[in-house]
Amino acid sequence: MKKRILVIVLASCLALFTFASCGAEKQPPDTGIDGGFTPGTSAVVDAPEIEEPDNNDSSNNGSESNEPGNAETESNEGTPDMVYSEGLSFESNGDGTCYVTGTGSCPDRDIIIPPTSPAGDVVTGIGSNAFAVSGYIISIIIPDTVTTVQPGAFHWESEMNFNEDDYAYYIGSYTNPYAVLIKMKDTEITHFEMYDTTVVINDGAFSECGKLVNLSIPDSVKCIGYGAFENCESLVSATLPEGLTAIAERTFYDCDKLKSINIPDSVISIGDEAFEFCVSLYSINIPSKVESIGKDAFKGCQALIEVYNQSSLGIGAGSSGNGYVGETAKNVYTDENGASRIAEKDGYVFYCNDEAGEYYLLDYPKGSTSLTLPENINGNSYGIYACTFYNCNEITEIVISNGVNDIGGNAFEGCLNVMQNEGGVWYVDNWAVSSDDSVTSVSLKSGTVGIAVGTFSECASLGSVSCGESLKYIGDGAFANCVSLSSIVIPEGVRRIGMATFMNCSSLTTATIPKSVETIEDYAFGFCTGLKAVFYGGNESEWAAIEFGKYGNDVLQNVLINYNQGY
Repeated sequence: MKKRILVIVLASCLALFTFASCGAEKQPPDTGIDGGFTPGTSAVVDAPEIEEPDNNDSSNNGSESNEPGNAETESNEGTPDMVYSEGLSFESNGDGTCYVTGTGSCPDRDIIIPPTSPAGDVVTGIGSNAFAVSGYIISIIIPDTVTTVQPGAFHWESEMNFNEDDYAYYIGSYTNPYAVLIKMKDTEITHFEMYDTTVVINDGAFSECGKLVNLSIPDSVKCIGYGAFENCESLVSATLPEGLTAIAERTFYDCDKLKSINIPDSVISIGDEAFEFCVSLYSINIPSKVESIGKDAFKGCQALIEVYNQSSLGIGAGSSGNGYVGETAKNVYTDENGASRIAEKDGYVFYCNDEAGEYYLLDYPKGSTSLTLPENINGNSYGIYACTFYNCNEITEIVISNGVNDIGGNAFEGCLNVMQNEGGVWYVDNWAVSSDDSVTSVSLKSGTVGIAVGTFSECASLGSVSCGESLKYIGDGAFANCVSLSSIVIPEGVRRIGMATFMNCSSLTTATIPKSVETIEDYAFGFCTGLKAVFYGGNESEWAAIEFGKYGNDVLQNVLINYNQGY
């Protein structure tokens, strides 16, 4: 007897861990994109007619193979009878479930995976490289029992057919053609909502979606593959589903505008490099069930100032352990100790530590092209934290208020629409925030109030600097490694010389310091081996009253201090 079957096609899928079946049914969502995202638009292919053989039972333990020559047929109400492919290889999980591990001796090019193995195990997963046969397999139907697809299970660049709508490619079963989101078809999307029947997001599915801004993942999704959102450089927010047990390797790697994300309580592990180089990420929670954080999971997250640790992992501020999650943190708190120090005011997000007198701007209102920054936060001046406006190409104007007293490293990196270059120096409003590495001489423009962290660092050819009388703030490392700089005159009104400000300025021979300076931080003049004299605007007792950092300023103890000089 011959039957015609409806083939719901599939290719190149992956995910890393076993998960439960989908949650409550919801109506298929709207993407917010013109044209909608209407179920029922998938492309289906009629498979070749297949001769239905007699049923044949076989049973094995561990590795299994359904020998060719017989197929199992099962009829479900509302679906055509299915003639399952023969000869596929299976591997038992030892708990009544199993994986499909390969084609085995199956000669079919149109694969129909049975819901149970010859040994009677329920098929819940597709193993790594199971169907990675380039140019051979045309189509695959998976049973509804599949909830896990391991890395490299399918060969994406093959002749396989896929279910598809206007925006993405899928594979699935007869009843759920959208079970596995293989890859985005429309890589220009800015917003996307998935079907609430999707259970797996394939590895690299969104990796080419550089314009994707936000994403809502339904709770039906229990598995997200390797590098699923890697290099989504415009992604600001993503909602992860409840029931997700693992954040795979490189899931959000180099999503440099991702500000914050809530990790579901169900997560047990965070993979290697999962959030590496998410430079704008300023807060993260580590749920109680998390047992491991992979290598470099949070490495390069320059703005990660706060960590809420509910797990038993020992995460400390400044520590490089547990994937660097606490390396840049100023506040690591638990349910028993501490509290969040992040606050919102008029759409702006701040970090506020009243005890330490630390206040930083972390985020800004979205949707506006022009911003005037707040004068204060609860009456306090504040700094703009590292990477706060990273790649803010949507903004064309920023007015920096008088309440800003510091600008962190890379705070305006890539913000070409708000930066102006004068004489090799890049400015945002009245702050110098970056410079051309080749600059040899600098005269700050009139009205310059501050120099951001690291502005002139690595300017090896910079030989002279004129700061101007309006300068009030000099950021950490502002002139670090300026090995050609021979002298510096710091204007009256500057109160703090930051950490490593002139570190490794080996040609620096004289420094003129005003009596307004109250603090000289660690390594401010570290390794300035050529320094011969300091000209200080105050007297000896005023010099002695300056608060010096504990480390790296030994050179200031050994040079000639000329008092009441230079101003």
